[in-house]
Amino acid sequence: MAPIAVKYAGRGESRQAASQTDLLTQSAIALWRLVEQPSGPNPWNPVTNRPIDPELDAILPRLGWMIDPEKALGVIAALCELVERLHPALGVDAPAGMPGEVATLMTLAEGETRSGDRGNRRPYR
Repeated sequence: MAPIAVKYAGRGESRQAASQTDLLTQSAIALWRLVEQPSGPNPWNPVTNRPIDPELDAILPRLGWMIDPEKALGVIAALCELVERLHPALGVDAPAGMPGEVATLMTLAEGETRSGDRGNRRPYR
């Protein structure tokens, strides 16, 4: 999901980047709950109004009111970092090439967002 989110942000497609970032966030929440609450409730509850755990709330990156490509890229990077830190506790390794590939895409997308040429696009509200 991260490469797709980065692609959208790099293109200046804030609405699509926000949507993909929401999917990344839901996955990060589920993985965090698997690690931190292994005998607790089912971690996958995307359609419930279950509050975010206070420990997770303190570290979970979020998009703000105004969503621009730069902000989206920062949140995507932070979510990737959070999930990568959880992998050892889950007993799995992050795919060896994936973090590097996402970092490369992130660098390209950051260059595009810094160029300032977004046509007539505006931040998603």
